[in-house]
Amino acid sequence: MNLRERIITAFGALNETSAGKLDELRELYADDVHFQDPIQTVRGLDAFIEMNRSLISKVRELSFEVTASAGSDEEMFLAWTMTFAPKHGPRVKVDGTSHVRTERGKVVYHRDYWDIAGMFAGAIPGGRRLLSAILKPFV
Repeated sequence: MNLRERIITAFGALNETSAGKLDELRELYADDVHFQDPIQTVRGLDAFIEMNRSLISKVRELSFEVTASAGSDEEMFLAWTMTFAPKHGPRVKVDGTSHVRTERGKVVYHRDYWDIAGMFAGAIPGGRRLLSAILKPFV
């Protein structure tokens, strides 16, 4: 299995019961990994593992389905759908994309792009209409 396939497999394995398997990410991610998404930026492997451990501890459901991928083992783009349900709150689905760069066979850069406003609006009854009304003057 090449590195891109191993990373896709790791995405698919991340779920609400995988906290004990997070240390397996150490094989894929570099000690100085840089991770960023719309909510946070973390640097370093220990911080990255802890960020994922914290996420898993706060959910009753979590899954990622990689729907498309492009690139090489050195630089890849992954399209995915995340299903997420906090311990208290609604279940939501979010489409996103990850840009991943590797060096010497390990991930050194991982940036996730997804629509945070749309995610929250979709979790609240009438939220999409409210978000549309707020944004209407700007579009």
